[in-house]
Amino acid sequence: MRSIKLNGTIISEEELDRVTTVKSLVEKFEPIFDPDMLVVERKGEIEARTDKYTFTTTKGKFQARMREKWHPIYEAWIGKKVEIIGKNAVIFSPVRLDSDTKYSAASIRLKRGDIFLFRIGSGDPETYLGIARTEHEDRLFLPPDPDDAVIGRVIGGGRTILQDLVIDDVIKEIAPEYAIESLLDRLSLTDVVEDGMEIYTSIALELSEMAPCSAESFLAYLRNNNGFLTVDEVSNSYIRSVSPPIFEIGVENNRTFRDRGMAFLRNDGDRKNSIYFYKKLRMPQHYMNAFGTVRSGIELIDVARLGDKIAVHTNPVQVFLVGMSQYEAEKLLEEIGITHIRKGEEADDAIIVSQQPDMTIEIFKQGKVETEAIAPDNLLRVELFEEEAPETVHYFKDVTGLYRNHRVGKLVVTGAIESLILFRGGDRRVMIKPENTPAEDVGFERGVIGVTNMSRPHEGTIGIRLIDDPVFGPTGEIAASTNVIGRVVSGLEILDGVRKGDVYFLDVTPARNS
Repeated sequence: MRSIKLNGTIISEEELDRVTTVKSLVEKFEPIFDPDMLVVERKGEIEARTDKYTFTTTKGKFQARMREKWHPIYEAWIGKKVEIIGKNAVIFSPVRLDSDTKYSAASIRLKRGDIFLFRIGSGDPETYLGIARTEHEDRLFLPPDPDDAVIGRVIGGGRTILQDLVIDDVIKEIAPEYAIESLLDRLSLTDVVEDGMEIYTSIALELSEMAPCSAESFLAYLRNNNGFLTVDEVSNSYIRSVSPPIFEIGVENNRTFRDRGMAFLRNDGDRKNSIYFYKKLRMPQHYMNAFGTVRSGIELIDVARLGDKIAVHTNPVQVFLVGMSQYEAEKLLEEIGITHIRKGEEADDAIIVSQQPDMTIEIFKQGKVETEAIAPDNLLRVELFEEEAPETVHYFKDVTGLYRNHRVGKLVVTGAIESLILFRGGDRRVMIKPENTPAEDVGFERGVIGVTNMSRPHEGTIGIRLIDDPVFGPTGEIAASTNVIGRVVSGLEILDGVRKGDVYFLDVTPARNS
């Protein structure tokens, strides 16, 4: 009898009927599929050495994270005494290392807790071990690359001990730390599924009630990426994904240790909105919001490489109703036990353009949601030229809420004449570089959508042409100053006579093969 374990659940022989390859397994059991998705087999466990070491001294213990080159030499300092105590550092007795490395005088900037190696002369064969008590600059005899002198860093228990150490205190023991690690193997979709395999095809992520905005931003990221997390950076301690600015992220749940299996959203800095999944424990940071915990599938994070796509399923599932009909929303909410309150146009076929609360965590807390809808005939249908004008379309999606609301956007009318209608651009100044500007002799057709680029003072203004024009674009500018980003597919008559208010549209851009 053949059986396997899939994402932590036993799958029986009967359930595996017609499953022969990883591809057929994924297609049968995963609600989402991508030919490039990451799939992993867990083959067992091993005890592996980590980068952490425990130093036991006559004044107590402290823990340090050390570089790989420390392991072959660490035993040499067991039994060594404190030889020098200074304001800036504690220095232990030297040892003779089997190394031909030439040391020379150089300056080095040390941070508090840095563990470093140095000599007292270029011809001295003995190497000293030092631990910085303060942040300071020193001039010592160092390896050819001074950065190689810092061999580790104190990460726990050292604050008190480093101040208490005195001359002749001893390092009694240095012990490397070991941990149980999984033996993992990346699978291809053509690999055969065999009896007893333990396979992971997706991450199960439990969202935190302490970070509703960060959680919703992540859910919107997944929705815009068909349920997949794309890996944009891999480090020893985390994987990172770049996300567009979906919500204005503030500080939420940012005092949490960045533990293995936890998910964070950066709330500030150059990498604001980036998504992090941690593989190793790290200290809390004020710019990191903890929004979720991996309950299954950490193995996928462990082996992820740049460009990998990882399927993610969340608990709770996102409650996102914008773009649905009132009837569709009613049925979905009945299934998950949420009360539905219709607002605006209440007919079954009315299209939802907003919902309150707009965050999943809050909806489940309150147990109800209001949906504002408009008649289908009052909704523009637009196609965006994402390949021809990617940067300007990105700006348009940000301004109109498409990143947040996926398919339904809102344009705020600022002015109109018979030939064109203008809409509000971004609130903050942006740089709209010329992109997909038409030739001067092409002209502009009715329904074309454009954005004024940086060549004109009203940079960022959005407009739609209501009648053809041989010279002036949707925002009233000439061709060289107009980035063409899309066209109205249907519903243009909705704009006739409109001079103020909000105009909602549906993004009907055809999916393009990557």
